[in-house]
Amino acid sequence: MEWMVPAFRRSAGLTYSGKRRVEFLQAPQGQGEEKPHLVAEVELPYGAREVLLLFFPRSDGTYKVIPLANDNTGDYTEGHARVFNASTRMLAVKANEEMFSLPPGSSRIVPGDGRKIKIKAATEIDGTWRLAVSNLIELSPQQRRSIFLVESDAACFDEVTEHGEVLKRSLVKLVSVED
Repeated sequence: MEWMVPAFRRSAGLTYSGKRRVEFLQAPQGQGEEKPHLVAEVELPYGAREVLLLFFPRSDGTYKVIPLANDNTGDYTEGHARVFNASTRMLAVKANEEMFSLPPGSSRIVPGDGRKIKIKAATEIDGTWRLAVSNLIELSPQQRRSIFLVESDAACFDEVTEHGEVLKRSLVKLVSVED
């Protein structure tokens, strides 16, 4: 079955029945490649009727896949965002003026201020809490947004100058998509 996965947004829904372990293959990209190769695999949550698969790029060309069971954007209202910790680290998060801990794999729904949401996340490194990411994200009263905090060594998350120099390579990255 062929399936296109768009970058940084939701793809069309797909109906699947089969084994819980799913492998994703990439078609041959150039000369010398004769057959598709494995780029990701995931075990679907037991008993879940709907699953959102989050694909996060790795520097080796493969993807880390995180399954969100029973994902439903109807769980929160317009003008709110769902902040999801897709990293392996405990995060301390500040969303506008609300502060909370966000364990790996957990999420929290937070309100915007009518125009935006300010997100800061810190993580513990060598016994010291350090700011990992800080971002201001548009969030109008008519929008719902998912904000994912993720670890990735992929270059697409680097902050780079116009000359190609890496300015910042943070431990935790932020990805935001409108739902």
